[in-house]
Amino acid sequence: MSWTAYAITACAVIIATALLVFLQGSKPLPLEPTRKSGRVSYVIDGDTLILSASEGRLRLWGIDAPEKDQQGAQRATMALKSLVEGKHITWIEIDVDRYGRSVARVFLPDGREINHLMIKNGTAREYCRYSKGFYGRC
Repeated sequence: MSWTAYAITACAVIIATALLVFLQGSKPLPLEPTRKSGRVSYVIDGDTLILSASEGRLRLWGIDAPEKDQQGAQRATMALKSLVEGKHITWIEIDVDRYGRSVARVFLPDGREINHLMIKNGTAREYCRYSKGFYGRC
């Protein structure tokens, strides 16, 4: 690559950085997504729960638990209930599904991720279509 090409590349990087700073203003880029918090009032099944105070429903991102008519559904539901029902949780919203549910990574107060715990205890499997191997089980 010639000196001219290096100079042009360097100028492009400087201009792109300046543009990013200008468009962003003086706010720093967030290092971690914003977490929301609430209390779980009810567990619907092994990968969906209802929050209290009309905060809506949460679908656990990146996992798939058996449906009510499938083998293991009751075990998955009970496992999720034992982890979260009535507890204060935090979550990071990843998406909103076609049913209007927030699809999220959900955390216990001690920082453990519920999605990962459900996979680890064998009551749910990693939903590779969406997780793209995030939990290492694809």
